[in-house]
This record gives sequence, C-alpha cells and structure tokens, in this order.
Amino acid sequence: MSLAGDCILKAREARSRDITRAASHTGVVVLVKANTPGTNKQTNIAYYLVRYFTPLFLRRVPGRATFLDGCDGPYFLITPENTSSETAKKVAKTIEETSALGRLIDIDVYQDGRVLHRTTGRSCLLCAQNAFDCIRSGKHSLEAVKAAIVQKAHPHVLSTMHTLIEQAILDELDLDPKFGLVTPTSSGTHQDMDYALMRSAKAAILPGMIEMFMAGFSAKSTEGLFSESRSIGLKTEKAMYEATNGVNAYKGLIFNLGLILTASGYVLANGRGYQDICPMVQYLVGLLSRELETVRDTYGAIAYHKHQISGARGEAESGYKTARSALLFLKDFSWKSRIRTLIYLIAHSHDTTLLKRSGSMEAYLEHQAVFARVDKVTPKVVRELTEYSIAHRLSFGGSADLLVVCCFLKRFKMQFFPEENHG
Repeated sequence: MSLAGDCILKAREARSRDITRAASHTGVVVLVKANTPGTNKQTNIAYYLVRYFTPLFLRRVPGRATFLDGCDGPYFLITPENTSSETAKKVAKTIEETSALGRLIDIDVYQDGRVLHRTTGRSCLLCAQNAFDCIRSGKHSLEAVKAAIVQKAHPHVLSTMHTLIEQAILDELDLDPKFGLVTPTSSGTHQDMDYALMRSAKAAILPGMIEMFMAGFSAKSTEGLFSESRSIGLKTEKAMYEATNGVNAYKGLIFNLGLILTASGYVLANGRGYQDICPMVQYLVGLLSRELETVRDTYGAIAYHKHQISGARGEAESGYKTARSALLFLKDFSWKSRIRTLIYLIAHSHDTTLLKRSGSMEAYLEHQAVFARVDKVTPKVVRELTEYSIAHRLSFGGSADLLVVCCFLKRFKMQFFPEENHG
C-alpha cells in the first residue's frame, strides 16, 4: 500500500472511532463528507462542500457540529438535538437529492455507531448508470471524474459568493438614514453621488470582488497572493470609474473588502477557521503602511505624515482590529444593529475621509467624540446625528467600507462556519 493509501486508511479508522465515541453519548450521529476521488482528499472543493452542506443540514436539524480533517478529507460530525435517526436520514436524503451539488456530498446518519444504509443506489456523476457499477468497472477515468466535479462545483462557488458579497454591500447602502452618507432616499453630503449611481458602482465591482475571492480560493500558496489581489483590485477600480463617469464610489471598499475576500477564499479552501481570516490579511499585507513613507501626493499620505493616521492601510496591517471589535455590536442585520456598528466604527476607526472633510485634526477628534458619546440608539438620535453630519458636511466613507467588511464577515461565518456559531 502507498503512503497516501496507508494515511487514508488510518484516517478512516480514526473517523470510525470518532463516530463510535460520539454515538456513545447521543445515539444519533450525522457525518457530512465530500465525495472526493483519488488520493488527494483535501481539495478546495472538498472543504467548500462540507462547509456549505453542514449549515444547510443544521438549519433543518439543529445540533452541534464538530469539524475534523485528515488524509481522507475534511468532514463534520453532527450530534442532533432531540432528533430521531429516521428524521435525520429523511432530511439528509432530501438535501442530497434536491441540492444542485447533492451528488458531490455524503450525509450519512448513524444510530448507535451503525450507519443507516440508503435504500437505493446513487447515480454516476458522468452518466445515468449506478455509481457503484461505474466505479467497479472503471468506466470513467479519474481525471474525467475530477474535471466533472470542478465543472459542477465552480459555478456554485461563484453564485454563493456573489450573493454574500452583494448582500453585504447592500447592508450598508440600504441603511437609512445614515449620517450624510448616500442612502435610498438621500445623497447626504455627496453632491456627485446618489443611490442609482451607487447601485451601478456595485454592479461594476462585483465581478472583480468575486475574482479576488477566487484568487485566494484557488491559490496553491500565499506567495504572490497579495500582489495578485491588488492587481485585480486596480482592474476593479477602473471598472467602477467607467460605470460612474469618474466618481469614486467604492475605491476604499475595493481595497478593504478585496483583502478580506482574498483571505476568506484562502482560509475556506485550506481547512482554516473563521478566526484565521483577519490574521491572514495581516500576514498577506505585511507592513503595508510603509508605502506611505515614500508617497506625498495623496490625502492618505498627507494624513499619515501630518497626523500619523494610516487609514485603510493601517486597518489592513492590524488585521482589521477595529472591524473585529465592531463585530461585537453586529448582533444581527437589523437596522439598529447595523447603525450601532457604524457608530462604533465612526468613533474608533482612522477614517481619512472624515479627516479630510473635518479640515483639521481638532475638528476630526471633536466629530468622533460626538459619535463616541452615543449611549442609546434610537431613530431620534440617528436623525439628530444625521442633521449634525450634514450641517458640518461630514462624510464617513472609510467607516462605511468597514461596515461592509463587518457585514460580509458575519454572513460568511453564518454560511460556512457552523461550529463557531453554536451557542
């Protein structure tokens, strides 16, 4: 037996012991594992599949999920809460038979350590025959099966990410009222922008944002990944300017969310945890603020040299420390929760857009202090802060970008990391 084969065999034995151990406490155990041909079971598609289908199952059968990994590939063990094995099996069968990628996943239900077998065989991925017969006869080459899996899964990854990214952008854009920022009913303090323009900008940048995620998702290593992501970001900026006739609607967001997306793609594809995303950004960018030491002709550089504010570069360099703190306020996606998160970001982030509009460091700190003093969020308080912001012609573009980052991170966690959502 090859070294890879021996490792896979040992991993399967370990998984069997894990199932037996879990069954001794709960009786019913559910295994979620990708169908991955060949000896390399730890592929980006395998990680995506188990992380996509486990929350899908848990939404119908609540329980505790534990992520495990090894030579036989990644998998989840689920211990359902007050659910019979028959009910769990029925849900598993429905998901496998109705989901677009159901053929690529195995959701096996165990009762007291013994698997509940399927009543009918599954069809081959490449033809209508019984899958077991095709495997036994070697009807299809390994490479053909692998290619079919990628061809089937790749559009699903793109579609899922499109939905998550677009919703995170709308979480911010549709928030109304919003302290002089563009909303569905107001241009706020931005005479060159309105809601329609922001929607056009969103549509223009979405392909590039997805591409940055895929750069991380497909990367074989982190070497050169930051440069690749940045190159895609510059291309995305150009698409934005073409859509807005030169108006900067989302340049800061392309940078901030783009880095988060690249790191998220890499983390998801390599079996890392949700908590690894922001440290991965920190690792990828290194000492990014040093770039400002040789630049003098941008407002970001002026803010850095005159006031030691490093803006978006500094936030990325810190592993999005401010955004991570703000996530504590994003309890859900309600108006109140998003507004409270934005208020925190305005009060605590190094927002160079606000600094520029403020006119001086003293005024900048004073405006931040106004938001920092907010104790209770009510519609009246938000209206008053919006009137204050418009009267002083303030803008909080950097903070708005970080709100999108927060919303994306929360949605990404809910979509793919059920073990970190429990309780």
